[in-house]
Amino acid sequence: MALVRTGQTHPQRQQSLRAALVSSGVVDGVGIWKARLLSSVSVIQFGGVASAAISCMSPQGPGCCDFNQGERVANVLTSLPYAAIGLHSMRQRRTAAGKLWGASMLGVCGASITFHVSSGKWRDLGRKLDYWTIAVSSGLLTRALYPNLPPAATAASIALTPFRPFLVSAGNAMAMESKFLQRSFQDPDLRGAQKLHSAACMAGMALFAVEDASVPHVPLVHATWHCLSALGTAMVNHVLADAEQLHPELTLDALGDGSNGRGRQRQRQQQQQARRPAKEFDVAPLGIQE
Repeated sequence: MALVRTGQTHPQRQQSLRAALVSSGVVDGVGIWKARLLSSVSVIQFGGVASAAISCMSPQGPGCCDFNQGERVANVLTSLPYAAIGLHSMRQRRTAAGKLWGASMLGVCGASITFHVSSGKWRDLGRKLDYWTIAVSSGLLTRALYPNLPPAATAASIALTPFRPFLVSAGNAMAMESKFLQRSFQDPDLRGAQKLHSAACMAGMALFAVEDASVPHVPLVHATWHCLSALGTAMVNHVLADAEQLHPELTLDALGDGSNGRGRQRQRQQQQQARRPAKEFDVAPLGIQE
C-alpha cells in the first residue's frame, strides 16, 4: 500500500532514504552500517582506554614484570637504591618533614622488594602495597617542600591512597615538579640537578609506558625504570635543601628538637655567654681606694 501511494519501488525508496541521510550529514558515502560499525569500534576503544586508566589508578592483578628468575633478581637489586636515598635523606635533611620523607623511602624500598619476591595470591597484595607506599611517600615529599600546606591536604592525600594511589602520586609529583622548576629559574645552582631530574623522569615514564603497552616483552625494562626513578628521586634532595634554606625557622636546629639540636643550642648559648663583656669588679665594699 505504501509503495502504491508513493509511486516508488522498494529499491528506489531505499536509495532516496540513503540520499536524504547523506545530504543531511547523518552518514557519508560509506554507508549506514559502516558508520554504525565505526561508531561501535570508537566506543569500544574509548572504553578500553578508560578501563586501562582506571586500572592504572587503582592497580589490580600481578603486574607485567618478573617474567623469569633473572628479572626478578634484577628488580630486587635495583630496588635497593631507594633505601640508600632514604638513609641519606634521614641524615642530611634538617627538618622533621624532610627526615620523615627519607624514612618513607625505606618503606618504598621494602614494598618494592616485597612485590618482586612475592608470588601467587600474595603478589596482588604486594603490587598494591608498592603503589600505596609510593603514594604516601609522594605526599610526605609535598609536605616537606610546601611547609605552609594545610595538614588537612596531607591527610586527604593519605586517605585517598588506598583507592586511587596512582592519582595521588601523580598529583604530588606535579606539585614537586612545579616547585623544582620554579626554584631552578630563581636559583642557578639548582638548574643542573633539575635538568638531570627531568631527563631521568621523562626516560622513566617512557619505559613505564613501554612496559604496560601491548608490545613484545623488553628484557630488564622494569629494572632500568628502577634505576632512572632512583636517579630522579635522588635529585629531589637538592630542592629539599633549598626549601630548608628558605625556611630556616623550621629546621630542627632552630626548633631545638633532637639530640643534635639540643647540643648545638647549648653550644650557641655558651658562645653567647663567652662573648658577653665581663662585669666591672666593685672594690668599694672592700675599702680599697682607687
